Amino acid sequence: MLVEPGSTTMDIHLVDGTYELFRQHFGQAARHESPGPLAAAAGVVASTLQLVADGATHIGVASDHVLEGPSAVRTATIITNEPEKVSAALSEQLGRGATFW
Repeated sequence: MLVEPGSTTMDIHLVDGTYELFRQHFGQAARHESPGPLAAAAGVVASTLQLVADGATHIGVASDHVLEGPSAVRTATIITNEPEKVSAALSEQLGRGATFW
């Protein structure tokens, strides 16, 4: 969806960062004989920039963070200058709360 300048419409994408990095790492290895140490990171940047080019107004990245022991916590980081709007949109569209600072 393309967003017109001045529009109040938000196109929010939440990316599974752990999966995306894993996919890029093994995808680059399959496509190139010697992909280089930063190929996966470059692939993630390219796919993120494509989201922006396609009209994303906000992009959040969820990733797995291993705490001490076998526990994992799911987090999402969204960088925005409109935290109240993003929080309201997440609450409305996903039924999830958000904490911002």
